Amino acid sequence: MHRLKSLPGFAAGVCHPRAVSGCGKANSFIQRLWKWQCPPGWRAVSGANGFDDSPLPNHPTPGVKKAKDGDPQREPRKHKPGLMPGLEDMLFYTITEGEEQITTPKFISALKSTGLLTSDPRLKYCMDLLRQTVQSSSSSVTLDRHLFKKFFGSNIVLLTQAFRKKFVIPDFEVFSSHMNRLYENAKMKTSGKVADYIPQLAKFSPDLWGVSLCTVDGQRYSIG
Repeated sequence: MHRLKSLPGFAAGVCHPRAVSGCGKANSFIQRLWKWQCPPGWRAVSGANGFDDSPLPNHPTPGVKKAKDGDPQREPRKHKPGLMPGLEDMLFYTITEGEEQITTPKFISALKSTGLLTSDPRLKYCMDLLRQTVQSSSSSVTLDRHLFKKFFGSNIVLLTQAFRKKFVIPDFEVFSSHMNRLYENAKMKTSGKVADYIPQLAKFSPDLWGVSLCTVDGQRYSIG
């Protein structure tokens, strides 16, 4: 088995030798990740078995309650009125770059630049509210301070960490650009063959090539 060198914020992966050596694209991508020099200040996370094996807390997750059918049901986190009004306004003006309003598409674009996606489960309640408002509106929705607090006040801590670059990968756009270059370089490799230690894998075209990564903070990157 080949253990992958830990990247900042990623669990160290473990790959089957035939999977690594069989496909030239994957082999090239992994080798370049090994050689990648991580910027200062980025932390690495890995467990003894190659994955993040930090013990789970033995207390209930905040904002989650058991539904009648036994499945967890997430509720928006609530904070006392006036607890963080300054933080909410500061975050809003950070996102809008000092402007009093921001269009919904521009906000979504800014959110994605941090590595967070609108499909993030932690943002489900907020995005559902925003989506319902957009669908019920006859024109485009523009966010001001009050609408921003209404939609995203329950996720103010998460969004503050994202937009103030407190995640494990502070500048996700730079990281994505670097991953794009590694992907395109590996895409040109045609050596090796498709792994066949699992019969279903042998049926796939060697031209099918994609990469997906997720950090410990929930920043997600996919290409291909």
